[in-house]
Amino acid sequence: MKVRLRAILGILCGLTLARLWVDFFAPDWLAVLVFAGGVALGWHWPRPRWTFFGLLIYLASPFPLPHLAIMGVSLAAMGWIIPFSEMVGRGFSGGGTFFLFILTLSPGLLPADAGEFQVVAAEWGVAHPPGYPLYTLLAGFTAHLVPLGTMAWRVNLFSALVGAATVSVVASMVQRETGKYWAGLLAGLTLAVSTTFWMTSTQASIRPMSAFFTALMAEAVLAYRTGSTRQQRAALIRFGIAAGLGVTHHGSLLFIGLALGIFVVNLKNRKQWPLLFGAALVGVLPWLYLVIRADGFLAPINLDTWDGFWNHVLARGFASDMFAYIDPSYWSERFQVMTQVILLQWHVWIVVLAMISLVWTLWQDKRSGLALGLAFLTHTLVVGTYRAPQTVEYAVPTYVILAVSIGCFVGGMRTKSQQLILGALVLGGILFSFQTGWVTIRRLAVREEARDSALATLAQSPDGGLILANWHRATPLWYLQRVENQRQDVEIRYVNPEGSLTPMQRWRNLIQETVKQHPVVVTQIFTEAYRDLPYTFENERILPMPSPMLATEDALDFGPLSLVEKGNFDQSAAAGETIRIELTWNVAIVPNDISTFVHVGASDQPPIAQVDIPLQMNAAGSIRQFYDLQLPITAPPGEWPLWTGAYTSDGNLQAADGQKRILLSTLLIHPARFPAPTQHPIFREMGAARLYGWDYDDSVAGDMRLYLHWELREEDQNYDVSITDIEGGLWSEAHAETRNQTGYWTSVHQLPPSIAQGGVTVRMDGHEIRIPAADGGERYVLFGHVAALVDWQVDFEGDEAAVTVTLLPFGATFEDIQIQLSTSETYDFTPVSGSIPSFKWAYNRRLTSRQTLPVVMQVQEIRFLLYDGFTGRVVPILDGRVGGVLLTLP
Repeated sequence: MKVRLRAILGILCGLTLARLWVDFFAPDWLAVLVFAGGVALGWHWPRPRWTFFGLLIYLASPFPLPHLAIMGVSLAAMGWIIPFSEMVGRGFSGGGTFFLFILTLSPGLLPADAGEFQVVAAEWGVAHPPGYPLYTLLAGFTAHLVPLGTMAWRVNLFSALVGAATVSVVASMVQRETGKYWAGLLAGLTLAVSTTFWMTSTQASIRPMSAFFTALMAEAVLAYRTGSTRQQRAALIRFGIAAGLGVTHHGSLLFIGLALGIFVVNLKNRKQWPLLFGAALVGVLPWLYLVIRADGFLAPINLDTWDGFWNHVLARGFASDMFAYIDPSYWSERFQVMTQVILLQWHVWIVVLAMISLVWTLWQDKRSGLALGLAFLTHTLVVGTYRAPQTVEYAVPTYVILAVSIGCFVGGMRTKSQQLILGALVLGGILFSFQTGWVTIRRLAVREEARDSALATLAQSPDGGLILANWHRATPLWYLQRVENQRQDVEIRYVNPEGSLTPMQRWRNLIQETVKQHPVVVTQIFTEAYRDLPYTFENERILPMPSPMLATEDALDFGPLSLVEKGNFDQSAAAGETIRIELTWNVAIVPNDISTFVHVGASDQPPIAQVDIPLQMNAAGSIRQFYDLQLPITAPPGEWPLWTGAYTSDGNLQAADGQKRILLSTLLIHPARFPAPTQHPIFREMGAARLYGWDYDDSVAGDMRLYLHWELREEDQNYDVSITDIEGGLWSEAHAETRNQTGYWTSVHQLPPSIAQGGVTVRMDGHEIRIPAADGGERYVLFGHVAALVDWQVDFEGDEAAVTVTLLPFGATFEDIQIQLSTSETYDFTPVSGSIPSFKWAYNRRLTSRQTLPVVMQVQEIRFLLYDGFTGRVVPILDGRVGGVLLTLP
């Protein structure tokens, strides 16, 4: 009987795992090996065997359902994890996490603060206040001692090491508290897949060290609670060292340190106090680095003075930001912001279980519960009331506390069934969070955008030139110059903000001050602010006069313009990527009203991708222009013509043969590497393709759009999509071709609202699926590869309009995405009050941002745009029906 039961379990397990492999992975032929492995697992399935039903539920489902698969696998996996977790132990949490961080590690140079940390660590410099001396020392040793990769990559590696060490501390702490290795494993993995923690553990960042010291303080507090006198003494020393080093690393840890310190300080036993404070004094030792390196790169000029030193290490320049939102009038808004910050980190199941776990821990063990709960509330309050541009990063210690609490919660369950069910819920939430985090962070790790951009800027600068750079661009430029010794002849000057001037005025003034003394390159382009400056703008380079016209017999004329030269560029690229096309023009007149363009698309259809550049020249001559052409995910994969031309406000300029544009080349567009976000995720095999989501958009009255999100899974394949109504009438078709790459594509279908409201049938490769009817009022407007606008609401409050928008991001970006709202005036806002910058957005995780703007009267339309705050470039709207999204009011 036992043999027969084992055989049945083995066969069913093999069938289920083989189906999971065929449904979600490739190649299909490996399903045979997966089946064999599944038979072995089922044969040796541990007690209690009812966890096996998690797999059977999925085996019985008629379609591939990712959520059901994850929950079934989670329940089944817990049946194995609980009895065998001790074999894995703590090492799997730290080692496995380190492997994950290495797989997703940023490949090298990064912009802004991360770039600063890379150059400071490599040069033994001094970072911005409070200086981060311990981080600089340790990251510097890693950068100079590890014999692999570039210096920038090694500094990123240091974050991965610290992040993995933090996960190990959390896992070890929970294991000791609960006596269960598997609870520690779940706690560690919960922290590891937290979006912001994971992201900062793959980049040059000081946040993993903040998390590490928080974990060490929490570990010492919990150890102190149950330890012997000798163990308490050791815990007290550990707490003091961690608190001292943590506070001098980043002052925000003072408050969580005080909250936790309450539970290790015995007011009646004052003999402990010297031990605690003596251990904490270790924290001041790293400050000696700042004294020694007071003349290091980026060190303030007065760091070697008493006031200068304390101004830097105490970050007095940011003192006014502390508790800036403490007034009760801000509480409602800040509560909503902090809620979004927490929900950004994990699947909602994890967040709900985390909140329950704090209450449960308090009920089970008041001292531990109070310690974790007070630490959570204190740090959340401090971060929530701090006027910081990256609240989501400052809150990293909060994520550590929540991970510990979850581990104690599931490990503290008394019965095996409770442990299995709650453990499966946590594991399922971890897998869902992993799925989101993987897409988010892999997008950042595929290439070095900061390096490419910095190299292009250096290449544009002539000998002895001056580069005026914003912070985002200055730090990678400094790294290339100082660490890799590139372009030593160029001066790189950071343009810091001045409170009395707008950014446009500040940059405009600097250009006028410097252009007559040096050849100047600027990284911040304000087209309107620069328009009347009497110079020639050649990409980022500013010239007192344009270059002389080039002589050539092969020029292609467009009236007063002639295309005289085209540089080499990539003939193929994936959707979502940007290709740079270099063209040189002879301009016979001062071009007051001439723009040039590069378009991709069929000759008889609107372009599927385009970039237009207005010419700004103060005299006739030649000008070289870079066209950074971003290919949208809606571009059907295949070969497309690439065109160029020019136009004025009166229309297109014609070539000699009467054409309004000329063919430059053909461009092979591959499917995108990463998926688009969707409000309706599904998982349906459609032959060689997989439909993973759909979205309706009826933001334009009388014109419904249906977006279908595909994974094109086979190379050298034709894909034909057709949309029919309930009676079989054909309403829309789309076609794509893959060559030697697979990936993702979003097909766009325009439908009459009456058809969409009845539901439609999607057909591809002999397969079909019914898409539910549109409910009306659905929004899905794609902004480049940044986000989809999926909802908006406008409420009038007196003479103000409160505009609430909901974005569904593609993931984190290297741009600083800003919101622009326009009525009769234009207003700019940072999404979510700056608390969750676009550098930390997560794939398919909703973000709601509320902006208030004054209105003279009740307007009927508000124009909505997204743009990059670093460059001023508007994010293209992938919808040819509108030039800007109009938030139409009732």
